Amino acid sequence: MKSRLTRVSALLIALTALELHGGAEPQATQPEVLLHETLDEVLDVAYPQKAVSGGTGLEQRALPILEKAFDFGAITRRAIGPGWRQFSEDERRRSIREFRDLVVHTYASRIRGDERPRITYGTPERQGEDRCDVPTRVLYDGETYAVEYRMERHAGAWRVTDVVIEGISFVSNYRAQFDGIMQRGGSSAVIQAIESRLAKTAEGKP
Repeated sequence: MKSRLTRVSALLIALTALELHGGAEPQATQPEVLLHETLDEVLDVAYPQKAVSGGTGLEQRALPILEKAFDFGAITRRAIGPGWRQFSEDERRRSIREFRDLVVHTYASRIRGDERPRITYGTPERQGEDRCDVPTRVLYDGETYAVEYRMERHAGAWRVTDVVIEGISFVSNYRAQFDGIMQRGGSSAVIQAIESRLAKTAEGKP
């Protein structure tokens, strides 16, 4: 039986894959409303369609929805950290695209079972005029998790820039991995690590 830590890690990957890129501009609205609409849309394409299609193509169906509310560019940049300054423009575009695909593929692979997760939204916590944390409680696979979405407003549009599950930050989690890779092999090594993981995930490997 999986430990709670393993389950939290799987949920972190799954829900944050709701997690990274600057897509189409979302409708100007309150951050919690945008988040609620986005998560509902993603769950709508995952359930009950999954029972019919076995999850095939879920990443393609979910991607346009996720790009409305998640800033993949900001999340990728912050996950890589100070080393981002060493990336060329081409490497930056490539890393954002590959990291986005990695997260979305991982998300799709973690969708399992026929019971739709239940999400309860708490009171948004404003951290300033252009920052807001939206706490939620998620009933998933028989357990309840605290999931907080950190959102920021740029050019009038709110986007998710981090997800914290049970105290584990998506951005910080990846930063810890990328820091060492960056120090050992530079930007090319980071991109290679992302692409290698994406290839394994697309093949259904853990």
